[in-house]
Amino acid sequence: MQFHQKINLRADQRTTITTAIQQMQSRVIDLQWQMQAEAQKLTELMQAETIKEADALAQVDRVLGIERDVKRTHLGMLIRIKNTLTREQQAMLDSLKFQQMGPQGRTTKPANAPPDGDVPHIDPR
Repeated sequence: MQFHQKINLRADQRTTITTAIQQMQSRVIDLQWQMQAEAQKLTELMQAETIKEADALAQVDRVLGIERDVKRTHLGMLIRIKNTLTREQQAMLDSLKFQQMGPQGRTTKPANAPPDGDVPHIDPR
């Protein structure tokens, strides 16, 4: 939302976006607790001397199902945010994001952003 002023975000849009983010965060926190519990169960199954394959695979399916729900929740929020913006706001936002792209197609970070290490660029050619 660093571009909210540049895209002329209205108060009602901001409220809708804030609500979508809060709902996503609340849901993801619940899912993270569930995933931690299910991952612990999987770890315990895998520590047995002899692993029951069917049980382990069923458990990994539960963990992966929760991961899917986390990703789906994030995507749903992004869709709600995009649908809140007008076509003009979406185009302006795309333009602003493109202007931030570095010479290798990576997003440049603001000067006050914390370092996260250099990620090598891989040329797909």
